[in-house]
Amino acid sequence: MKISLIQLQAYPTPATNPYQAVEALFEQLAHSKQGIGDVVLLPELWNMPLATCQPENYADLNGEKTKALLSQLAIKYQVNIVGGSIIEQRGNRYYNTAHVYNREGNLITSYDKVHLYHPQDESEAMTAGDKLCVFELEGIKCGLIICYDLDFGEWVRKLALDGIQLLFIPAAWPKAFIHHLEVLLKARALENQIFTICANQFTPELSDAPGVTGGHSQIVDPLTNVQFMLKDEESFGTFEIRPQMIEEVKASFDFYRDRRPELY
Repeated sequence: MKISLIQLQAYPTPATNPYQAVEALFEQLAHSKQGIGDVVLLPELWNMPLATCQPENYADLNGEKTKALLSQLAIKYQVNIVGGSIIEQRGNRYYNTAHVYNREGNLITSYDKVHLYHPQDESEAMTAGDKLCVFELEGIKCGLIICYDLDFGEWVRKLALDGIQLLFIPAAWPKAFIHHLEVLLKARALENQIFTICANQFTPELSDAPGVTGGHSQIVDPLTNVQFMLKDEESFGTFEIRPQMIEEVKASFDFYRDRRPELY
């Protein structure tokens, strides 16, 4: 399976149009030498500036604008899309929501971020989700979490116990803690014997201030090898993974066989 990552720049003002930026990057990816993959992953919160406490200024009502764009892009490029996440308004509440589309432009599933990030007041401005997200793409069982969810190993383990092979992680991970992202992607891949696939925002600033995101979008295999990583810039890339590697790894050592859930 070929996976394409889009590392989108965090857009700083309401005047910029992230929807046009996403459309343009899909076009560039499709016409690049490497081409577009079977699945495209976008980063977290690509329709708003990070570190804002005013989601009402950027929210997509019922996700309608986002859903229309992702469906259109899926049909145009005949590709599955794990659409990163956006701020979505439903009623008088705001959610950090991801949508997944298949090649036919049909919505497969949606996911509301479960663990909201307190240091930037995300938990004050938005409503947390409460459901796991498991789905299939090209016959492969996949899971979806968003950014800070990655810190919670028990949440990822629930997905792994449900049989996922690929874990998609749209993120807006701070540059100051990018080393934490790299450690966690490897840890979750190793302990659950899955691929972890992350698309992170990138902010073209040198400081480590809040809201500056660090790129390093990457694909990590079940043995913690970083099979692919994007540079620190707005960019994209495509890499082919072998999901069958998971069974090869489990044939050598299978953590699930040796678990003792009666003790924990």
